[in-house]
Amino acid sequence: MRAKLVASTKEYSRSSWRPSQRRAAVSTSTDPNYRDRSRLKTYELQEVSKRVPAHLGYVRIRIDEVDKRVDLKRVGQRLSDTFRLLLERGDLQIILNGSPLKPRSLGELARKDFRVRAAATIVGGWVGTVDPAKRTADFVPGLRCYRLGRLVKDGEFFGHPTPAQEPGMAQLIGEVEIPRVPLTINKSDFDRDSEPWVGIERRLHRLLKPIARQLSRQTESPPPPSAVRVAQQVRRLLSQALRWADRPELFLGTAPVRPRMSPPTNGDREPQQQVAEKRQAPGSTAVSKRRGFGDIVIRPLGPAFRSQTVIEDAIKVVVINSQHPLFRERKGDIWYQLETAASEICKSIEGVTVAEYERRVNEIVLLAFRLRGRRRKAPIPPAQLKILQQGTDKTSA
Repeated sequence: MRAKLVASTKEYSRSSWRPSQRRAAVSTSTDPNYRDRSRLKTYELQEVSKRVPAHLGYVRIRIDEVDKRVDLKRVGQRLSDTFRLLLERGDLQIILNGSPLKPRSLGELARKDFRVRAAATIVGGWVGTVDPAKRTADFVPGLRCYRLGRLVKDGEFFGHPTPAQEPGMAQLIGEVEIPRVPLTINKSDFDRDSEPWVGIERRLHRLLKPIARQLSRQTESPPPPSAVRVAQQVRRLLSQALRWADRPELFLGTAPVRPRMSPPTNGDREPQQQVAEKRQAPGSTAVSKRRGFGDIVIRPLGPAFRSQTVIEDAIKVVVINSQHPLFRERKGDIWYQLETAASEICKSIEGVTVAEYERRVNEIVLLAFRLRGRRRKAPIPPAQLKILQQGTDKTSA
């Protein structure tokens, strides 16, 4: 892939966004090996003639020799979603293959504009609820945060519960322009440790409190009871598979201490889990706890999410979305929930490539498949069980 960048270096005044009186210098740079990330690159800039009036600044990017198929429909959707606010206000016009792009509809049912002071500036936008009948497949609940009309971060709740914790919050929608807060290097988020963001987040949290309280009381239709029962089966099966794969730390939680049962036979013997009882104060009547595994629950999150991970009472909880199209198509069967939970758990592994991530998910799913087959059939002979353990040790190594 070869990329060519033509950019005006004309400076702009921060206060009024108007061109300064400095002389414009237009430069170009070409990278014939754009995908090479083996070393830090430096580029030689060459001055070129400008193709627009001298008082305008501009950036022109040209990419040749693209070796992947480009879906123009998806490109148009992405552009109209990213610059929705500018397109709606008429401040920007984007033409793709001769057809102008239109601002994307968010399907809001009720809308209330606001302008508040926070972090020594004015923060403006609107907040409301979405029409469930108009939610698209990729709808993301929460506020959409912009900088100069460009979408930076969506799905922001400013400290209020997310749909994974309060299903009614899946109806929250809104847009807000965030000034003064520095962006991250790739411009995909705001600097959440900066003082302006802390002030704006605190003010918008108070602003959203009434509607968040109202939506938290609302509950959507509960998931099918059969899917809830399957989720508990998946939890037990997944916990056992993670023990065999020597990765129990990926799904830790707590569980009540149960009395020791009779020792299992050789054919059904499983690796012993290290028990660590919590210390209790004298006279405490609390139930003793030991290290256990997390939980799997079924909740509506909107059609855009397959699953999410939340921490509730120091327990890792995998929330499987009952509104995802694949969940409805599969009716929340055991294999869909198992693969979804395994994928969500493996997201917490840091520093792995996409190929390694897929391998780990596949390893857990196949191991759970074998363990479930073992439950339905006669116990595996010790020799075969030893082979299964050796194969697991090799993959985990």
